[in-house]
Amino acid sequence: MKKLVFVLLFVVFASWSVWAQGFYFDVGAGVGLSRMVAIDSGLQNNDGGLDLTLRVGYGLGMDRIPVYLAVEFGLTGGSFYAYDKFLDYEITSSLAAQLFSGPGIILYPVPQLQLGASLGWCGFNYSYEFMNDSNKTIERDYFSNGFAWNISAAFDFNYLYRNLGVLFGIKYYGSVNKIDLGDDILLSSYFGIFVKFAYRKKAPQQTVAVNAAAEKPQPAPRTPPPPRPQPGLDGAITRASGELIKDLPENTRLAVINISSGDANVSARVVDELEFQLVSSRKFTIVDRNTLEAIRSEQNFQMSGEVSDSSAVSIGEMLGANIVITGSITAAGKTQRLSLRALDVRTAEIVTMVREEF
Repeated sequence: MKKLVFVLLFVVFASWSVWAQGFYFDVGAGVGLSRMVAIDSGLQNNDGGLDLTLRVGYGLGMDRIPVYLAVEFGLTGGSFYAYDKFLDYEITSSLAAQLFSGPGIILYPVPQLQLGASLGWCGFNYSYEFMNDSNKTIERDYFSNGFAWNISAAFDFNYLYRNLGVLFGIKYYGSVNKIDLGDDILLSSYFGIFVKFAYRKKAPQQTVAVNAAAEKPQPAPRTPPPPRPQPGLDGAITRASGELIKDLPENTRLAVINISSGDANVSARVVDELEFQLVSSRKFTIVDRNTLEAIRSEQNFQMSGEVSDSSAVSIGEMLGANIVITGSITAAGKTQRLSLRALDVRTAEIVTMVREEF
């Protein structure tokens, strides 16, 4: 009983410490075939077996071949029953398999292949029943200690969610136990298949040199100089459209009605570039140019001419737009000024205005 309590406490402590670090954890079950042979008496037993295993480990942080040091806890193998008709006694194990705990190693020679091995303590309860000289049945309970080992190979499926995955594999387990009856030795073996759920995360690579370098004061990073503003009309359009994109509500249906200037080619250039900037932002829906041209022809106004707010709003209603944009290019001393206005079609109110000189 004391040994069982010790094992449980060890499981809880190891699981908590390693899970808190978040490096490696797997738990699963399997089935297979079990064989047990008592060396001196020749008693043997072949039976089906099971495998219930939990492993927790710490990654060594190797990038090319991930390696984890682990602690394994399990219930592996089959039950033991033997009867000697000549000596008239029988031995029966009270557990369905052997308890096992011990250190091990897990490695990934390739990303999808996991190899594992463990070596440690094993034990199981068993009862010894015999007839004494008075023909009375005597039953005694014992606990057998021994050592065991196992090796496994598994295919690591792609992660289910982040660091979680599934393992399908095969396992071989062997053990040597002492039976108190005549100091006999019991050899056990198990071979089976298993499925496990695994949590795997690489350990961070940190060295003394890296930590020491991190402790040294680092010079403040140099702030790059701000980009120079783009000159000319193109720069003015870029800056003005950036302000519009920032101020206008997203998912709005927009229509660029006209830009008045003394040159129809310049007006068309501004409209084209402004529509391009608005479309590139992926925040708005822009009215199709062909539909707008049809309305312009119908209403008989030029792209470069003046359009009143009421006319712009009326055209916007015909186009099904929520906001219309109008503008102008005018002289401002030795420079020119690009002015843009956004009007709410429903209320005819000015939503925002932008001015840029070039």
